[in-house]
Amino acid sequence: MLVNVNQLQEGVRIKEDIYSLTKNPIVPKGTIVTKEIVSVLRAFLVETVNVEEPLVKGKKLLKSTEKKQKNSKIKHSVFEKKYLHAVQQFKKEFHHWQAGSTVNVNTIRNIIIPLLELTKKTPTRLLFIQQFFSEEDYLYHHSVSLGLISAYFAYKLNMPKADCFQIALAGILCNCGLAKSDLKRVSIFNMSKEQELELKMHPINSYKMLQNIPSLNHGVKVAIFQHHERLDGSGYPTGEKENKIHPYAKIIAIVDEYIQFSYNFKSESKNNIFHVIDQLRHEKFGSLDISLLNKFTEIFLSFTVNLNVLLSNEQIGEIIYLNPMNLTNPFIKVVNTEKILSIPTDGIYIKQLLYELD
Repeated sequence: MLVNVNQLQEGVRIKEDIYSLTKNPIVPKGTIVTKEIVSVLRAFLVETVNVEEPLVKGKKLLKSTEKKQKNSKIKHSVFEKKYLHAVQQFKKEFHHWQAGSTVNVNTIRNIIIPLLELTKKTPTRLLFIQQFFSEEDYLYHHSVSLGLISAYFAYKLNMPKADCFQIALAGILCNCGLAKSDLKRVSIFNMSKEQELELKMHPINSYKMLQNIPSLNHGVKVAIFQHHERLDGSGYPTGEKENKIHPYAKIIAIVDEYIQFSYNFKSESKNNIFHVIDQLRHEKFGSLDISLLNKFTEIFLSFTVNLNVLLSNEQIGEIIYLNPMNLTNPFIKVVNTEKILSIPTDGIYIKQLLYELD
């Protein structure tokens, strides 16, 4: 009997092996459906599964919903709906800037602030933003997620509400200057030297677009100009160092690098914050504010506890504890066993975090 994943009942038995771009089945034939199994199926975007027909007093259940099940789609989480809507709203505004319109700060505020308020209720969703990205709309996703994650980070740092809102605006508007170039049509993962030089002009162009808007405070404008500056002077456009970089810009810089490391179309570490943060700490050592990066690591990895993960041996595990001495090496309980692993161990590592719907 073919059943939509969203209508699966616990206790029924899977009739056929279920695969999803893996060598081994993600759910083997004969598995009894549990909440954990449903979460795994949703995480791998499986729409329907074949199950053995349950019996009620010796009779098969009626199939009155079968037609509806075939035509139904995987439901979106509340956060996903709001986030994708915000990206499309921002894309529309970006097209207006391309046509010569000025930035309407009130419109941008209405895009990002409600999403920030929702995120405070469901912060775990921030770990999965990159799975909604598309290469075609990367710039718009990057801008919205940069504003959102930066503002939430500021919120968790106990910064005043007004500062969190200003950082949200600075993050989402950092790349508005790209509306005045052709680089929005170019993949950031495949750029020529000339295009890289043009890219380094975008903080200046963004600042010019916003410098005369009175509703944006000075800190926002400076942060937008400096969001690619780095503490060791390796950044651009002016190569500023340490105490000359605005606090807003230091926060946005960490999140900007995190997003780029998180979303690489050729990377197998997508949806794996542990690998991303390890990579970030290693490759950007000295260029990012280490105290802020430590805080970012502590805050965002704390959201992974109790989440399911796909391991490199194709097993499903649950993160049960973070090692305070090394936060990127969590303890994981293998689902349906009593086995607990300290990752990485014996060549086993986390391939990805598994997304669960609301």
